[in-house]
Amino acid sequence: MKIYLYPNLDKTHCFEYTTATYERLHKNGAKLFMDRCYKHVFGKLDITFCSEDECVKQCDMIIAIGGDGTILKCSLKGCEFEKPILGINCGRLGFMASLEHSQLELLDKLFSGEYTLSRRMMLNVNVECDGENKSYTALNDVAVTKADDCKIADFEVSKNGRLISSLRADGVILSTATGSTAYSMSAGGPIIEPEMKCIEFTQICAHSLFARSMILSEDSIMKVKCHTNSGSHAIVSVDGNNVFRLSAEDTVIVSKSKYFVEKDSNAFEESLESVSGIKHIIKIMTYSIMLGGMVVLSLILILWLRERIYEIGIFLSIGTSKIQIIMQFIFELIFISMPSIISSLLLGNVLLKVIVDGFINSEDSMISGGSLINDSFMLNITTLGQSYLILISIIVLSVVFASSLILIKKPKEILSKIS
Repeated sequence: MKIYLYPNLDKTHCFEYTTATYERLHKNGAKLFMDRCYKHVFGKLDITFCSEDECVKQCDMIIAIGGDGTILKCSLKGCEFEKPILGINCGRLGFMASLEHSQLELLDKLFSGEYTLSRRMMLNVNVECDGENKSYTALNDVAVTKADDCKIADFEVSKNGRLISSLRADGVILSTATGSTAYSMSAGGPIIEPEMKCIEFTQICAHSLFARSMILSEDSIMKVKCHTNSGSHAIVSVDGNNVFRLSAEDTVIVSKSKYFVEKDSNAFEESLESVSGIKHIIKIMTYSIMLGGMVVLSLILILWLRERIYEIGIFLSIGTSKIQIIMQFIFELIFISMPSIISSLLLGNVLLKVIVDGFINSEDSMISGGSLINDSFMLNITTLGQSYLILISIIVLSVVFASSLILIKKPKEILSKIS
């Protein structure tokens, strides 16, 4: 098997992961190719160095080692020469990657045929700019947005010659199903199964009460025109790489491309399985915490109630029922725990911001951490409310259990022991 390695050495530890990938593939007898620009880095390895076009022509498949941006960059060559692409993630998110850098042993399945190919639709982008027609191919998306010299812009979006949306916004996104997890998702668009053939239309910060994403058929021919003030411009971006300015009367036409990209199809299914697995682990941890909390809290309450044995005796001597004593203890503990719900909410959002910022901030990522935090705020409140109900349940059960060890006896017997 002939394999073209396409590393992104700007990524941290990419050199080590590329070397480990080489060793795994070379052990299985693969003939490896790499662009000659990397010869000074990997020259000591048994790799054939030549131009990128020659590498892609001779290889059976491409392995991109980096993040989603790395896969996007080599996708153009992959679709041009109809070569499948396998992504190994050494970035942050890696929505498009099939393997993590810790799963390199799975590369052995390439040689036993234990893999499937996923054919991904691409977009053909024609930009009519200053009387010229420029053509591009996109795997993820095409974004038409206002430039820095424009406060707000008016967009007209047509499908097959019929106007479907006229809006004032910061921009519009036309994406494939593969690109639904990129810029479109950050703008509030839905996540689409990557093998679906469709065009997703998402608005960016539209000044409208009815701004919603649309899923259009694969045969749709989309036309976008941007109207800006005099001296202002719009910007078109194709997969985040080809970026240039548009004038007032320029037009962007997007349609299904004749090209396609083939990649390992296990990534999406493995992501769903990972989410299910994480949910199952969280459920087990929750039950374990509840059980452990009941045991620990019960032991603490037993000691706490022993210290309050004289108070219990006074309550019993004045005719207070056992149920009233238990209810008073429960209300005391709930009242004491109430400040924790406020501190937990504040601390939880601070920790969420730190984690999201560290997780999102990468060169290949097109997802806004701020949007994730804002979308998660109501979810945090709901989760916190559920957690607090669990805490109240633990308090009630623990107080009843701990109190029963003392209050199971008759009041006279308890008072005689106290005296």
